[in-house]
Amino acid sequence: MPSVVLLLTAFAYAFVLSGEITVPPATTTADAPTSLPSVSNTSEPARYCSAETREGVFYPKTRACTEARIPCSDQENVEGTVVRYCSCKTTIWETPNTTNCTHKWVSELESAIEKGDPAEQISKKMASSLEYTLSRQLYGGDITKSVKLSVALLGLARTQFDAVDKYDQEARATNFTESFGLYGNYLLSQQALKAWKELTPSLYYVEALTSSLKQSVILLGDYILDPQKKLQYDNWAMKIDFVQWEDTSRKDSTDLAADITSLGLSVKEKVNAVPLSPSGQFEELTGNSTTATPSRAPKVQFSGFSESPIIELPPLSHLESSTNESSAPVSAVSRVGSQPGAASSYTHLRLSYLVFKNLGQLLYVDNFTMVNSHIACVYVGDGTKSMNLFDDQPITLTFFHLRRRLVNPTCISLNFHTRMWSTKGCRLISTSWGMTECACTHLGSCFAVLMKITVEDAIWYNIGKDFKVRFDVENIGRALSAVCLASSLFVFTFFRSLHNVRNIIHWNLCFSLLVHDLVPFILSPTRIKNRVCCAIVLMLDPYSDIATFCWMLIECYQLYLSLVQVLDSNKTRIFPYCVFSYGFPAVAVGVVFNLDGYEPKQYCSWGNLSLRAHLALFVPDFIIILANVIILFIALRVLLTVNDRDRSRKDRLFQWLKAPATLLCLLGVTRLFFFLSLLFPWTVFDWMRVVFNSLQGVFIFILLVVLNENVRSTVVHCLRNKTKSNDSSSVVITSGEERVIRPLSLLQFARNSNPKAEEPRLLRHERITAGF
Repeated sequence: MPSVVLLLTAFAYAFVLSGEITVPPATTTADAPTSLPSVSNTSEPARYCSAETREGVFYPKTRACTEARIPCSDQENVEGTVVRYCSCKTTIWETPNTTNCTHKWVSELESAIEKGDPAEQISKKMASSLEYTLSRQLYGGDITKSVKLSVALLGLARTQFDAVDKYDQEARATNFTESFGLYGNYLLSQQALKAWKELTPSLYYVEALTSSLKQSVILLGDYILDPQKKLQYDNWAMKIDFVQWEDTSRKDSTDLAADITSLGLSVKEKVNAVPLSPSGQFEELTGNSTTATPSRAPKVQFSGFSESPIIELPPLSHLESSTNESSAPVSAVSRVGSQPGAASSYTHLRLSYLVFKNLGQLLYVDNFTMVNSHIACVYVGDGTKSMNLFDDQPITLTFFHLRRRLVNPTCISLNFHTRMWSTKGCRLISTSWGMTECACTHLGSCFAVLMKITVEDAIWYNIGKDFKVRFDVENIGRALSAVCLASSLFVFTFFRSLHNVRNIIHWNLCFSLLVHDLVPFILSPTRIKNRVCCAIVLMLDPYSDIATFCWMLIECYQLYLSLVQVLDSNKTRIFPYCVFSYGFPAVAVGVVFNLDGYEPKQYCSWGNLSLRAHLALFVPDFIIILANVIILFIALRVLLTVNDRDRSRKDRLFQWLKAPATLLCLLGVTRLFFFLSLLFPWTVFDWMRVVFNSLQGVFIFILLVVLNENVRSTVVHCLRNKTKSNDSSSVVITSGEERVIRPLSLLQFARNSNPKAEEPRLLRHERITAGF
């Protein structure tokens, strides 16, 4: 029988490897092809994605490799069409693309801007409309068009505010910025993240949104009369500070003002720190005064965010302002006299601070890195100039980690114009389990902390709670299964009276399945970066899985031999059994390992292989399961034909047959649901796989140890007589009757004296009943 399995597997591999099965695309294609690709085999039947309804939109039956364009749901309030692509490889619908769907209030606001309606009224309506849309459904088109709309709205606001007096300017600018900030708060909320992920180049719109919020802060700073202004929302906050400090080294104020005008600069000083206040706002450690001395470096922190970074600037005497054409020390060009003829002069500075809470989730880096802090931005003057700092007097930022298990923090700054993270000019000062302190030598950009993550953390970062619950349940189930399998191995190893061919097979079956359960814990692929080690670990998982099925086949084959053969040559078969059960999986996995699709595409994980590799690994399992079923049916037929007057003995043989049949169903169903979860990414298949995978070790312990009368009685007998000698005959209690089985030494002596003698079939069935 093992030779037949090898032959069938060879033919199956030849068929699988000659196919064109490839891994389906991992992400939704934004611009999917609208025409059918050329098909070499014209006789191949057309494949379709089945009709379904999702989020109020009905998608009709659509041919593979084509798009379905359907009007957006709620056509009374939404314009545009939904585009959904039917996958060529799997004939499964991909994620709908709703970037063409836009609520009608966006076009209404666009018309209001063209007509020149008051900017503060438009921003208020934009915020309220977005809030209502978030409570129902936000589309990708709402984000893209409203972000573009905000740019035009800022230009309209500045034009209108310049035409009124300074007191009206302050009132209108404050109302406008407050409602505009509320609009940005809604776009940065958790409810909007799903729509953000539908945007393929999302960084462009993230940059446009943050730039608009920054310009709204700058606009407010241009028109307010107060030395300080602060706004704080759930997902972002801002602070404007007009600071000045007294400097005894004077220069004529008129000349200095001319220098400033020629350079086009606005300069800054560091601001006081913010302790947490009961009101939810931030306060300054040095009081409400906006005058500071160069020797002290106040700090800024937003108390409304529990993980808000702490920002500390160097003294202004050490700042160096820079423009695109030139740079000069701030202290040389930015002092203006407060009063003519006064004994002292003052340096004036406007600083803008922004902190974003959920912005890091929109700035995807790669599968191994994530933004693990809030994002802090510091701007000077109108926010268009960059400022270089001396290396020994940098800006210091203390970031608090959002996730505690991540490693390798990196201090970075984000240039939204180039849309790139950069470590240039930033360095790590210190780090701990919950925080990282950074120092950067430039201003005019945003800062954050990048940290390395494991595969599990990356998955948790990008998917929902259902996976997290399923992941925890699977780990608990694997641990329970491993404990039961280890207990079974202990029984089969340390009770010598159970050392027979059948229990040796059980021992190897439990060992293979235990390796399969322990690989994700002891040798987690996600912690391995070496390519060779990754390959070895990836091979252990499918190898142990196939080896488990091989030992199940050997048990059924041994049962068949025990029923139909007369000669007892069990011990001579152990070696070929081991060669087949451990050699065949090595060959099967080795063949698949050479496939192009076997190497993981992104990280070291067996679940990240191509569909062709998974199918090739499923082939030997399927053939072995089929061979198991055939042998079990043959054994059942032989058992039914036995004409035996002892019905109780026949019942016990049926009981023996029941154990491998039950295990075959359990392991086969587990493998089936694993394969179905690959073909059809449905949650129900994943949960069924987790449940059955968790029950494997438990059922094996129950069937092979607890419900096995021979094993159970031997364990109980040894525990009761552990102080007695074990060289006497073993007594096995079965069905309420005591039956004395011949000592193993006598049976071995009889075999050695006449190895060709045939054992009576009745006595042989007695030994089968007792578990050899």
